[in-house]
Order: sequence, then C-alpha cells, then structure tokens
Amino acid sequence: MNTFPRALKVNKTDAFAIDVSLWLGADTVDFFSVDDKSEGKVIIGDTSIDSSCLKVLLTGVDVGTAEIHFNYNTSNRSDCFTVFVNVTEDC
Repeated sequence: MNTFPRALKVNKTDAFAIDVSLWLGADTVDFFSVDDKSEGKVIIGDTSIDSSCLKVLLTGVDVGTAEIHFNYNTSNRSDCFTVFVNVTEDC
C-alpha cells in the first residue's frame, strides 16, 4: 500500500504528486485524471503535469483514509497508480 508521507487536514488544501518517470521513459504524459475512490474523504482540485510529475490539489473533507487513483496515458500506452492520503482533524 502506497501512502503519501504527509497527512491532509480537514478543511485544508494541499498539493500531492506522483513521479512516473520510471514508467514514462522517453514518452510524455498526454492526459491524466485523478479520482477519489473513498467517496467523500477529499475533494479533487486542480491537476497539472510537470514533466514526469503528476500533481493534484486535494482538500480534506472527512477524517479517515482517502484512496486516490491516478490514471495517465501517453500517445500509445496507459497506466494507473493508487495512493492513500490520511485525512486528519484540523488544528
């Protein structure tokens, strides 16, 4: 199970990213999407691609563990990656 090392607080927004450089090789990511499979633990915000780094802004909604799915593709292949984000109480 892959988990981001830092937690996200309820009612706070933070940036999270994955690096797909090993999978990508010489290709470039043409498109990617991010889904919350935990149904309501986070809100998915803006996404961006910076070379091989896929970034997303997440806002914490409810305490627990959010299951985040990254789906990405190049012009001739596609892949996905699941990572968990711990959502904690706000200060």
